[in-house]
Amino acid sequence: MNMTMEWLPQSQEPLRVGLMGFGQTGKAVATVLLKDPHIRLEWVIRRSHRLEHRSVPEFLGIDSHEPGLIYPSEEFEASQLLDQHPVDAIIDFSSEDGIEYYGDAAAQRGISIVSAISAYPSSKIKLLKNLSAHTRVLWSPNITLGINFMILAAKTLKLIAPFTDIEIVEEHFKAKPETSGTAMKMATEEPIYLARVTA
Repeated sequence: MNMTMEWLPQSQEPLRVGLMGFGQTGKAVATVLLKDPHIRLEWVIRRSHRLEHRSVPEFLGIDSHEPGLIYPSEEFEASQLLDQHPVDAIIDFSSEDGIEYYGDAAAQRGISIVSAISAYPSSKIKLLKNLSAHTRVLWSPNITLGINFMILAAKTLKLIAPFTDIEIVEEHFKAKPETSGTAMKMATEEPIYLARVTA
């Protein structure tokens, strides 16, 4: 994963970021954030008490002076967390319920929300739309460039050759308990209409 914030003016203070979720992808995102001089990882929230109050840079073995402390979600109400440890943006790799924890508090404070939760039910999508009336919200079921390019390429191919059969097989790590939200998104993306999802 190679992401940078080169578009930020050099004189600007680092973007303060909070991270929701510290699973496999959350750890990868935290690594990228800690290595970018334009971003300051303030905290990580996770459901578990495991790693409570540990330093993310220390846990990941990254030389950094950023605080990046890990807190269990039970320790703070979101409003208390955002007042005591303010951020400019929240990046969410937790679960579909994470937005319920911080959404309203973030929107009230004008904190940007970036969500990469792949399988939101319609009620949570509606909540994201409501929050977007008060703050910036970016939601993509999969924010990787490769997947979004593949969706775009499949759409383009279907428009050029509408009777072409397209089959997309997406594999996830074995421990993922649910059907991939990315696979579901690709299966329902117009005009692709995949007949089956085997993920």
